[in-house]
Amino acid sequence: MKAAVIPEVNGTWELREVPTPEPGPGQVLIRVHACGVCYNDVLATRGGIPFPAISPAITGHEPVGEVVATGPA
Repeated sequence: MKAAVIPEVNGTWELREVPTPEPGPGQVLIRVHACGVCYNDVLATRGGIPFPAISPAITGHEPVGEVVATGPA
């Protein structure tokens, strides 16, 4: 899948091919049609909030799309 990622603090966002995740217990996998980018993404880029432990960090946490898979439970 393609994702906008932050490769490191103060890094330039990049569009990359990343592995498609598998939904875990109580989770769903969404095929994203659109996603908002908000100030938290900018803060993460600048190191203003803790940078995610998983690097590169995938931006956007306001998706709109369709559920394509469900995890257990």
